[in-house]
Amino acid sequence: MKSKLLLFLIIMLAAMAMGCTYESGEETFLVENGYYQYYEMDLLEYDILDMTIDTGNTPINIYVVDSQNFNRYDSGRDFYTEFMREGTIRTQLSFEAPYDGTYYVIFESISSDAYVDVSYEIY
Repeated sequence: MKSKLLLFLIIMLAAMAMGCTYESGEETFLVENGYYQYYEMDLLEYDILDMTIDTGNTPINIYVVDSQNFNRYDSGRDFYTEFMREGTIRTQLSFEAPYDGTYYVIFESISSDAYVDVSYEIY
């Protein structure tokens, strides 16, 4: 019995050390022209967010910001981004959280309604 428990613990520690995915998802949503949608994610320092984004042929802006800068963005003030792609129709986002906190991935429509396909993993 002890050897099975020890083996289980070794496997679990190895899996944790290899960076297992602890959250993932896929979604398609609409961002209306002139508006934005966002994902809100609580990340720990060094967590990695990998995200694939595809809008077909409709360009959008994508920003990753912390809570303070999300509030600045939302109120129309200058803001600092951790990641930015402007005018993109397809991109791969890879972001490592520099500190514990809430982060926002903002999807901003710039020319017309955009259907956004998103898949992501956090590990």
